[in-house]
Amino acid sequence: MTLRTSRAFLVVALAGAVSLSGRAAHAQARDAAATKLADDALMNEYLAMDFAGAVKKLEKALALCGADKCSPAVAARLHRDLGVVYIAGLNDAAKGQAEFAL
Repeated sequence: MTLRTSRAFLVVALAGAVSLSGRAAHAQARDAAATKLADDALMNEYLAMDFAGAVKKLEKALALCGADKCSPAVAARLHRDLGVVYIAGLNDAAKGQAEFAL
């Protein structure tokens, strides 16, 4: 590998790292907001047996995450929590199982 090729590779690698770190920071901000909504939905609405309110907040958190704006762990947690609300709160096993599958 020549010096010129090495420098080009380094520039591309650094540009990729900067791009990924920017996305990671953006995902962390969305993760925090989505997690806050989920915590609120479970600790307030769900425990107060306001299952429709819990569903609304969890769906808002999922909308905030979109298809790929939150980490996979946070998205999975939101689907899990929504599944629990559907099954245990609203007695809708089909919707709950669909959320678990997601």
